Amino acid sequence: MQALSLFELNEFIRRITALNFPEPLWLRAEIAQYSFARGNHYLNLVEKEDNNSKGVIAESEAVIWSRNFLKIKSSLEVPVESILQEGLEVMFRVQPEFHERYGFKLIILEIDSAYTIGKLAVERQKIIQELREKQLLDLNSRLPLPRVIQNIAVLSTDTAAGYQDFMEHLSKNGFGYTYETTLFKMAMQGENTVEEALQNLKRIRRSTKPFDCVVIIRGGGAKLHLKAFDDFGLSEAVAQFPLPVITGIGHERDESVLDMVAHTSLKTPTAVADFLITHNFEFENSIGHLALQIKRSIVTRISGEKIRLNDFTNAIKHLSHGVVRQNQQLINQAESNLPGLIQNRINLSKTTLDHLGGMVELLNLEKTLSRGYSISTDEAGKIIKSPEAIKEGEILYSRFKKGTVTSKITKDKKN
Repeated sequence: MQALSLFELNEFIRRITALNFPEPLWLRAEIAQYSFARGNHYLNLVEKEDNNSKGVIAESEAVIWSRNFLKIKSSLEVPVESILQEGLEVMFRVQPEFHERYGFKLIILEIDSAYTIGKLAVERQKIIQELREKQLLDLNSRLPLPRVIQNIAVLSTDTAAGYQDFMEHLSKNGFGYTYETTLFKMAMQGENTVEEALQNLKRIRRSTKPFDCVVIIRGGGAKLHLKAFDDFGLSEAVAQFPLPVITGIGHERDESVLDMVAHTSLKTPTAVADFLITHNFEFENSIGHLALQIKRSIVTRISGEKIRLNDFTNAIKHLSHGVVRQNQQLINQAESNLPGLIQNRINLSKTTLDHLGGMVELLNLEKTLSRGYSISTDEAGKIIKSPEAIKEGEILYSRFKKGTVTSKITKDKKN
């Protein structure tokens, strides 16, 4: 049985590969892994089934030799590093090669950045439209910001220059404001960005700390570095987040989908710090204006009350003078009427006394007896007023003007 050696087989495959691919060709594939060493850039390219992140149906190794990398870098309108990101689908011009020892490789000669940018733009528009249909684009922006912002949840990486600028600018605000920030570390580019951001948002939601808002910041970078911030799942989570989300992802010209759904979108981390400082300053300023208005209101009220008090004082003085004059007139009138009243009282009293004197005179016993009347009494001296008070055998004394007659009752004839 004739058998081929491994070298002979691989040499045969190399010749077949060279024969079937005499010229470079354009290939689209997703970058699954990326690394570089000694000037060479190594990629693991994959194709997935229906954009399923786990359903890989094809895979191959690729390389950009250092001599080709410089040519590619100078030919692109965007930084080549922004294209060579894990998770991006890229259009490459490649030369398939097979080496007897190192196996099959795709030698990358050119990169079509327009394909990647265009594909991302189409996907971005689809995401925006879906968010619009779900009425999520302005949902977070309708949340009210606290009057004073102090407790801030920050999504960033502590090694990023943008984060350091943000913290320094916030602490050296010039107004003496203090802020309490809590950093939730996450990758700000690459395939882990979305997942780490979502996990941190869940942690913030579960936290017992009373955060006032969430800040997402990163340093500057190429447009394609913002791919993670065009993700639908992350944008949806931010739109529906119960706290205001403020973004400053460090790109002057391009707006990410995350910027569109955030409560407030700013260009840089420093701009976010300025926004937070200005927000608190406006509140302090409004308090100052309110205090001034209260002071002015108090001064106006006091002035008005002083005027009213003076008016009341003058009215009381005028009224008191009138009352005094009226009472003086009454006193004068009473003084002039008093002698007549006294004389009338005396005359009335004299008439009454005369009348009473006449009555007393009429009741005088001697006067009564002199007019022919008599008074009868029993032995005890009790005046007899009716026949019923007399019994047979009793002694009766009858007094007349000129004497007393003693009688004995022998017969009672009362009827």
